[in-house]
Amino acid sequence: MEITEFFAIVKRRLLLIILIVVVITGAASYYSLNQKESFQTSAIITVQAKRENSTQYQYSSFYAIQASELFINTIIGWIRSTSFVSDVYAKSGISVESGKLNALSKSIYTQKIPPQNISLIVSNSNKKQAEEVASNIIKTVEERIAQLGKLDQASTDFEIVSSQLITTPVQQNTLLTIFVAFIISLILALIATFIRESFSPTINTTFAVLSIFNTLPLSLRKIKLQGLFHPETRVAEKFRYIRSNLNLFKGNNGNFSIVVSDAGKRPIVSSTIAANLALSYARSGKKTLVVDAYFDQPQIHDFWHVKNDTGFAETLTQENNFTQHIKKTDEQNLWLLSTGNKLTYAADTIERAKLKELMTEFGEKFECIIFHVPSLAISSECLPLLLLTKNTLISISLGNTPVNNLKYIASLLSRHETTTNLIVS
Repeated sequence: MEITEFFAIVKRRLLLIILIVVVITGAASYYSLNQKESFQTSAIITVQAKRENSTQYQYSSFYAIQASELFINTIIGWIRSTSFVSDVYAKSGISVESGKLNALSKSIYTQKIPPQNISLIVSNSNKKQAEEVASNIIKTVEERIAQLGKLDQASTDFEIVSSQLITTPVQQNTLLTIFVAFIISLILALIATFIRESFSPTINTTFAVLSIFNTLPLSLRKIKLQGLFHPETRVAEKFRYIRSNLNLFKGNNGNFSIVVSDAGKRPIVSSTIAANLALSYARSGKKTLVVDAYFDQPQIHDFWHVKNDTGFAETLTQENNFTQHIKKTDEQNLWLLSTGNKLTYAADTIERAKLKELMTEFGEKFECIIFHVPSLAISSECLPLLLLTKNTLISISLGNTPVNNLKYIASLLSRHETTTNLIVS
């Protein structure tokens, strides 16, 4: 995907992105600003193994430290259990519903600090309760160690020493919360935007065109397609580039012919492309004929201010002399066959016409023949011309061309031996 397409999608879905960012950032801001003041009571608990003299064996300092470090795991296991939490809160005079024990367990944080220490932190919105809970945790641990000693019918091998309890208020970093929420919401908004784009009913990126035709299109992005372009302009150079990149099938007479069509319903775009492409071929020195077969909305004759009194409609009913309605334009090497009178049943007239003889006579007089026809997705009258020329140039307007139209055109062209060229605008 081109970077310009990325920004085009963002611009097109800007309201959605703003909405997601505002909602998520606003919710995070409201939550942060309305958070109750909370406190943390912390302490360091040191676990020591008692060393007792014996005539048979005396613990060394090394083994005492090792034993203490192992016993710390047992203590942390106690503190994290719901039964322990229930006992502590009961001693603190705080009634707790059984369903909230797991949540309360998360307000008690313990961390092993080798070799013999435990960091204890208790969080609570009430300063006094935080201190009560922390104090009772230490007392309950002492009681359980004492109980272990009684069960072994001997004095316990361990004892704990606690530091003084320190209580500090928890400072809410509102600005950081809002900033993080903004970044996360922006990322989510972009993800939602591109998910929405993937289900869009219109073609919005060249990648979408690539996925349907397995080929990248030529680009006329950021070019206002209106009127004929002066040969010295950048736009004219762009059409020269397109002309040189067209993969055209060469006819029996050595001439080139191509059908220019739109994938949607924007004849002004495809007619402008057809007219300027014909102009580019004529300026390259080739005798060029541009034929307007868009009977419902004829426009190409307006580019050269030529009357549309007779044209392709009359040519289709000719038995011979198919070139008598062709008009010379002011441009050297360029001739025009406008639509002429509107045909009521254009598809039937084209089917009955002697198209092979017509193409043969055109091919004898012109090196390049360009047909402008209605969209292949909505009109059947252009199909006979398509089968004769073997070349198509499909104009795709990003953001306007329906996906279903392009899929149908791709399916249609795949059933016939035609060379497909694509332009996005």
